[in-house]
Amino acid sequence: DAARGRGGVNIVMRPRLSEGLGGVVHYMKNYPYTCMEQMVSRAISLKDDALWKQLLTALPAYVDTNGLVKYFPSPWLEGNPMLTAYILSISREAGRDLPDDLIKQMESGLVAFIEGKIRLKSSLRTADLSIQKLAAVEALSRRGKINPKLLSSVALEPNLWPTSAVLDWLNILKRTEELPDRAKRLKEAEQIIRSRLNFQGTVMNFSTEQSDRLWWLMVSTDTNAVRTLLTFLDNDTWRDD
Repeated sequence: DAARGRGGVNIVMRPRLSEGLGGVVHYMKNYPYTCMEQMVSRAISLKDDALWKQLLTALPAYVDTNGLVKYFPSPWLEGNPMLTAYILSISREAGRDLPDDLIKQMESGLVAFIEGKIRLKSSLRTADLSIQKLAAVEALSRRGKINPKLLSSVALEPNLWPTSAVLDWLNILKRTEELPDRAKRLKEAEQIIRSRLNFQGTVMNFSTEQSDRLWWLMVSTDTNAVRTLLTFLDNDTWRDD
C-alpha cells in the first residue's frame, strides 16, 4: 500500500563503524537552526572551511562586554559561559583557529565567571554553578596552564558530580601538574568513570544516564560517550577497553 516514488529503505554496508558517518553528514548538511552553537557544530562536524570562515566573521557580534559568547547577537542578551567554553574547547579539539583577540576576550570572560565577578540569571532553578565552573576551567586548561586557585570556589566531590563534570575534572588534572594530590585524584576520577561504564554487547552507556542529561548545559549522554573515548585514547591502561 506504499505511495509510489516516496519513502524507501537505503542500506549501506561498511567494514568499519568509523566509515559509517554518512548519516551524520546528511543530518548536519540539512540542519536548519542557526544559533551560534549550532553554526559552530555544523562547521566542525562537516569540516566546512567556508562555513568556519563565515562564522569567524560573525562571531565578534556575539561576544558581550564581559567576553562571553551569546547564542544570538541581540544586544539585550547576556553571554553564556557554557557556550563560551564549548567554542573554545571544540575548536581546539578540531584544530580550528580562533582569532587571538577573541580567545583573550573569551578566556577573560570565563575567568571572571569562575571568580564570581559575573553573575548570570538562570531561568532554571538548578544547582549547576560548580558544573559550569568546571567546564570553564577545562576549556581554559586547553590553551595553557591554569591557576589552581580558579578551583577554590568548587567543592571537589567527583563522586557526586554528573559524568560530564568528572570528565572535565579528569582533563583538568591531566593538563595541570600543579594541582595538589594530582596522581591520587587522577586515579580516583578514572575509577569513577570505570564504575559508571556499562557494556552490553556492542552498546556502551553509563549507569548514571538519568542524571547525566543536562540539556540546558549542552550536555548529553552521547557527548559524554564521545568525550570518554577522547579522554582515554592516549591512556595505555584503557587500551583493551
